[in-house]
Amino acid sequence: MIGRRIRQRRTELGLTQPDLAEVLNVSCAQVQKYENGSNKIAASTMSQLAGHLEVSVGYFFEDGT
Repeated sequence: MIGRRIRQRRTELGLTQPDLAEVLNVSCAQVQKYENGSNKIAASTMSQLAGHLEVSVGYFFEDGT
């Protein structure tokens, strides 16, 4: 669910995976792994993601139903 929300918000803002990778200082492959849920996301990285994607950390955990 978290990865899906990252991808959704990234595309809403018109950002590419390489754009996000650059600001997080990780590889594009790492962003891809975050989005497909194969890698865990550290709390500090989650905070960076939220800031750059202009949402609260809670956004990634909201049910949406």
